[in-house]
Amino acid sequence: MKNTILLLILSCLGLFAQTTLMDFTHEKPKIYIVNAQKVEQSYSYETVEGRENALKLTWNPQKHAWLEFSFAKNPPMNSFTTATFAVDVWIPNPEHIDHFNIRFRDKFREILQYRTSLDRKTAKPGWQTITFNIDNTKPPLCNWGGIQNNGRIEFPASFQGLTIDFKDRTIQQGTAAFGKVVYAVKTDLTPATPTLDTGNPLGILVPGQEQNFRLKLENTKPRTLDGKLEFVIKDHDGNPVQKGSFQINLPTGKTAYSPLPAPKLLGIYTIDYVFKESDPNIDDSETTRSFAYMKPAGPTPGRGVGFLFGVCSHPQSKPRHEQELEAMAAAWCGAKILREDVWWNRFQPEEDRWNFEDFDFCVDVFAKQNVEIEAIYSFGNPWANASDTVPLDPSRPARRPDYKHWANFIRTFAERYRHKVHYVEVWNEPDLIGFANFGVDEYIELMKIAYRETKKAAPEMTMLTAGFTCMPPERPSSGFRDPQHMVKAITKGRGFYDVHAIHIHGTYERYKKEVDALVKLRQDLDIPQPWYSNETAISSTHAGDFVQATTLFRKFLFAWSRGAMGYNWYDLRNDGYDPKNGEHNFGLVTRDFQPKMAYVVFNTLASYFTQAKFIRQLDCGPSMDIFLFQDRDGNWLIPFWNMDRRQTSQAAILTDVTGTATLIDMFSNETPINVSQNTLVFSIDKVPAFIKVTGQDNPPKCSGNFFRLASKITHLKGEAQSQAFKDRQRDLLYIPGEPSELSFEVDNPTSQPVEVSLAIIPPKGIAADRQSINFKLGAAETAKPTFVVTVDPSLYDQRTPIQVDTKFSTFWNVSYKVVPARIHTCHRSIGDRQPDFILDSKEQYIKLANEAGDLQHLTWQGLDDLSAKVWIACDETNFILKADVVDDKHVQPYKGFDIWNADSIQFAVSAGLKTYAEIGLARTNDGKPETFVFSKANDKTPSVNLVTTRTGNATTYTATIPLADLALTSQRLKEGFLVNVLVNDNDENTREGYLELAKGIGEYKSERHFVILKQ
Repeated sequence: MKNTILLLILSCLGLFAQTTLMDFTHEKPKIYIVNAQKVEQSYSYETVEGRENALKLTWNPQKHAWLEFSFAKNPPMNSFTTATFAVDVWIPNPEHIDHFNIRFRDKFREILQYRTSLDRKTAKPGWQTITFNIDNTKPPLCNWGGIQNNGRIEFPASFQGLTIDFKDRTIQQGTAAFGKVVYAVKTDLTPATPTLDTGNPLGILVPGQEQNFRLKLENTKPRTLDGKLEFVIKDHDGNPVQKGSFQINLPTGKTAYSPLPAPKLLGIYTIDYVFKESDPNIDDSETTRSFAYMKPAGPTPGRGVGFLFGVCSHPQSKPRHEQELEAMAAAWCGAKILREDVWWNRFQPEEDRWNFEDFDFCVDVFAKQNVEIEAIYSFGNPWANASDTVPLDPSRPARRPDYKHWANFIRTFAERYRHKVHYVEVWNEPDLIGFANFGVDEYIELMKIAYRETKKAAPEMTMLTAGFTCMPPERPSSGFRDPQHMVKAITKGRGFYDVHAIHIHGTYERYKKEVDALVKLRQDLDIPQPWYSNETAISSTHAGDFVQATTLFRKFLFAWSRGAMGYNWYDLRNDGYDPKNGEHNFGLVTRDFQPKMAYVVFNTLASYFTQAKFIRQLDCGPSMDIFLFQDRDGNWLIPFWNMDRRQTSQAAILTDVTGTATLIDMFSNETPINVSQNTLVFSIDKVPAFIKVTGQDNPPKCSGNFFRLASKITHLKGEAQSQAFKDRQRDLLYIPGEPSELSFEVDNPTSQPVEVSLAIIPPKGIAADRQSINFKLGAAETAKPTFVVTVDPSLYDQRTPIQVDTKFSTFWNVSYKVVPARIHTCHRSIGDRQPDFILDSKEQYIKLANEAGDLQHLTWQGLDDLSAKVWIACDETNFILKADVVDDKHVQPYKGFDIWNADSIQFAVSAGLKTYAEIGLARTNDGKPETFVFSKANDKTPSVNLVTTRTGNATTYTATIPLADLALTSQRLKEGFLVNVLVNDNDENTREGYLELAKGIGEYKSERHFVILKQ
C-alpha cells in the first residue's frame, strides 16, 4: 500500500524534485481544531488501513459544515511561483466529502486558502492522493488577515493547515485521515531573501562576539543566485553609520555568509539590505531588520533581590518554541519577574478535570532562565460563574466566579506551585468593566477568599491586589462605573493583601502626576503595604520608539523614587503587527523578536541599577528630575533628565566629587567626565542619562544650575498680575524677521577666575549677531552675556532649538539648548485666510482612555479621527474664534459643566490678570449650541455667542465674545496676550483623548506655556 501511494504522489508531482512538508505518521504534530468540542470534532493518531500513526479526523456534519485544523507550530516551506502540493489522504466514504482546502500563512501573517474538489466519480474508498496546483501570480480561493492582505503568498511562508468541506450532512459521523504532504516547486521567480545573523535568535550583537555579525544567504532556489548584496546600517536617529556591498554567486543548495562591520557605539540599530539579482525578471529583495549592540544584563542566578525588574507577557498563548524565546529575551535584558495570567478556564476546563500542563511548562521554561512567574488569578470560568450576581453593564455577562469554586481553584494552584511561584495577583484591573462586570464588594470577597486559601496552602506567597487603573484624581469614563473602586478595595480589604498593585499607562508626565497623587492618597488612607507598578508602559503606536524608550527610563526610576517595590513593563513582546493598533506595540521587542529601543534601555537599567538602593531626590533647579542611587558595589548613580519645554538642555553642578565620574547614556555607552576642584559640570537634556561616581564613600552634592536663560521682557509687554504670565514674558520670544535678545546668566562656581567662552550654533533659519562671546569671570561672580538673534518667517512655529556651547577655562565644556517661542499676529477678522493654528499631530495628542482592557481600541488614528483648524481674530469690540473640527464620531450628550467629557472645544484667554478666562464650546447630539464658562478673567461672566454646523464628519464652531468680557483692552492687544485651544474627542461615551495647542488646559491649569498673540 505504501509503495502504491508513493507512486501516486510521484506521478502527481511529475519529474520535479519533491519536498516533504509534513509526514503525520512520523511527526505526530499537535494540531488545533476550531471549536472542536462545540462542533463535535476530534483527532487522534492511530493505524488506518495499514498506515501507522495516521492523523485520523472525525466529525458530526450535522453540527458544522466543515472541519478546519491548524498546527501548533507551522512547518516552513520553500518559496515558489508555481507548485504542486500532493496530500496522502484516506477517505472511507468519498460521497461524504465535497472539497479539500489547504492553507498557508505568509510573512505578513496573511492566511491564503486554495481548494481542490473531490471527484466522486473517480474517487474510491481508501488511501489516495489529492493535489493542489497553485500559481502564486493568481488569487487564492480566499484570503484574510495580515498586514498587506494582497492575495499573494509573501515568503517566507508556512503550512497553516487543512480543511474538509462536507457534502453529506445527514449522517451522524464522518471520518478521514492524512498521511504525508509533499510538494514540488515547478517555477520560482521569487527573490532570494538574505537573513541577519547575530549569533542568537534575538537579534542581539554581543560585544566580543562581533564575528557572528553577518548576512546569511541560503540558496533554496532551483537556480544559481548571481547578483549584488548591498547594506546600510543606521543608528536610532536614522543616520547611516556603515554601508557596503558583496558580489554573490551561489549555486543551488549552498549557503553564503557576508561579514558585517559592527557599530562603534552600543545601542539600537537598523540594517537595510537589498539583494539585486542579475536576472531582470526577478524583483529585488529588500529587507529592514533591527538589532541591538549590547552586553546582556542577564540571565543572572537566583531570584530577584531588592527592587524588582519585571515585564508582562502572555506566553501560554504562544507555541512552546516561542515561549522559550520569550524566556530568553526576558532574561537577557535583566528581567527577573514575568507577569502572566493563570487562565482559570484553561487550568480547570471542567469541575472534575484539571490541566496543569500549560502553566507547568510556562513556569519551568522561564525558571530555566532564572525568571519567575508573577501569576494572576484570572478570570471567570464558564462552568464556575455565579448565578447570584448582577452585572454593572446589563448588556454584558457579569462572569463573577462562584465563591466555592473560586476557593477550590485558588487552593489547588497554591498547593501545586508553592516554592515555584512566589507572587500572586488577584484578578486584573477589576475597576474596568471589560475585566470585571461586577461590584467592588464582590471583588473584595474574591480577594479575601484568595488571601485565605493562598496563605493556608503557601504562607510564604506574596499576594497582590489586582492592578488598579483609576488613579486620583478620578476621571469620568464609561469604563469606570465606580471611580472609587480602588479606594474601597484597599480600605475595606485591609488585612487581605500584601502588596498594592497599580497600572498607569501613558506619558511620563501623567504617570508622575498620578503617582504623586497616589502616594498622598495612600498616606491619607494609612496604607502600610508596599505598592508595585506591576503593569505600566506606553505604546509606540503614536509615541514612537524613542519616546517609548525615554518613558521607560523615566517611569522606572521615578516609581522607585516614590517607594515602589518593583516595576513591570507591559509588554515584553508586541502583541501583533498592526502599526496603528496601540495594543500591538507595547513590547520591548517586536512580534518576531526584533529588539526595540526600549529593550536596550531596560537592559541598561538592569545592568547598572539591579540591587541598587534609592537614596534621595536631588534639587538642582526647576524642571530637572535628578535622583541619587547607590549601586550594589557602593558606587553612586545619578540619573537625570530635563522637563523644561523652553530649554531642551540645562546645565548643573555636582560638588564633593573626590572619585572618578563617568557619563552613561541610555544604551550603556560610557564617557569620562572631567572633574576639577572636586566639581563637575554636566548638561541635563531631554534624553535621560546618568552619572556614575566611583572611588568615594560619601555621595556628591548637587549645587544648582550655574548657566541659565536670563529673564528679560522683550516682545510680550505690559503689567501683569499672574506669575505664569510674567514668566511667559521673560521667555525667549520672537516675531518673525525682528531681532530678539538671547541672554544668559553665568555663575563662576569655582574659587578662582575663569575664562568663559560662549559659542552659538543657530540652526538654519535663525541668524545671530555674532558667533561667540568671550569674557573673564571672577570667583563667585555672575555675568549676563547676550546674543541678538533673528528668526526667518519660513520657520513658522517649529520648535527649533538654538545650541550654545560653553567652555570654562580648561575645566568644563557644556552644551545648552533653548527653544524660542513665536509671537503670532492677531488679525482683525477671520476672513478667507490660512488657519492660525493646526492641531493634527501625535505630539499634540494626549490619550486618556486606558491603554488596557476593552478601551484599548480607543486610540487616535490620525486626521480623520480627530483634527482641527483654528482661526482667532479681534476686531474693535469682539474676540472671535472659529474652529473646523474633523471627527469621525460626534458624541455630545452633556450640557453645562460636563460638556468637556465629550466632543467639544475648551479655549483659554489670558490678559495677565490674576485669573484668566476658560470657555467650553459644544454642539449637542440634537444639534444645539452649548457653552460653559469654566473660569472668568474678571467679575463679569463672558457672554458667548456660538454658532455650530456639522457636515459629514466636520463640525464648525464660531464663537464671538466681547473683548471687555475677556479683559482685553486695545492696549493689551498691542502689548500681547495669551491663548490656548483644546479639542476633546469622545467615542463610545468615553473621553478618548484630546488635541491641545499648548500645555495648560488638559493636564493642569496654567497659562505658563500658552501661545502668544499680538496686534
